[in-house]
Amino acid sequence: MRYSDIAFWFVMHSHSSLLALILSAATATDRVSTAAAKQALGGAVYTNVSAQLRKPHCKGSSKHLELQQCRYLQEQFRVWNMTQYREPNGTLMCPVDDPCACKPYEGRVTCEGKSVTKIDFESVDEYQPLAGTICNSIGALTDLKYLDIGVNEIHGTLPESIFKLTQLQYLSLTDNYLTGTLPPSIGDLHELRSLAIDHNHLTGSVPASFGALTDTLKVLAMYCNQFTGVLPSIDWANITVDPTSPTGRDFDCFLSPRLHQSCTAPFTSNEWACPLPTDAAEFCKAVCKGI
Repeated sequence: MRYSDIAFWFVMHSHSSLLALILSAATATDRVSTAAAKQALGGAVYTNVSAQLRKPHCKGSSKHLELQQCRYLQEQFRVWNMTQYREPNGTLMCPVDDPCACKPYEGRVTCEGKSVTKIDFESVDEYQPLAGTICNSIGALTDLKYLDIGVNEIHGTLPESIFKLTQLQYLSLTDNYLTGTLPPSIGDLHELRSLAIDHNHLTGSVPASFGALTDTLKVLAMYCNQFTGVLPSIDWANITVDPTSPTGRDFDCFLSPRLHQSCTAPFTSNEWACPLPTDAAEFCKAVCKGI
């Protein structure tokens, strides 16, 4: 009996999981073509089964995740090879089919209902840091408030889709090997309180839309990149305002390294154009090229 005949029998008896196995075997062993499978199963049934096989499946604590968020986490876990993190007994710390249960050492993924709200993988493992790129599909995490993947070995272009995550309050990409520029859409992150992108290989200039962040942003680290150009005349001083401090300010704004410090290889210093906005130099330690 041909595999396609067996598959048709299982369709009639609604055994879809076994059907998936049989279709897979048919492709490898019986060399049943797509057209032949459609003819044997019926176009509508074949299409439905194919869609089910392609559909990401999150289970356990992740079973309620919105489909696109489930798909992103599964894709990202594969890119970052999250299966390398295991308990002493061999148990996966980050199961791909249950990403909300991921707890590698001190890191974790936090999910609430259908949404991912927190990803904290800072310095996830000194000997096995995260490596690979940030998937562009991260834009699916529309309720993400906290993203920290700093102090790893993540490379590639910074995806613009990150700047569509308008609920972000904390974003740290510090100490990786990211390239790319800051798009004008960074000004859409109206909830952002902390932004750390220092020690990367980011280039280009700071868009004027960055000024939209100064009302909420209280921590900024952009030094040790390859930024150039004229800094926009925005309210840089407001980033440092802290009513709870005895001085009224908390100086956590760094466009250039701290005094008496420098960037070490493979990182370089930003080359801001002169003259600098007064606030940027006074409150955010900006130093322009040639100074």
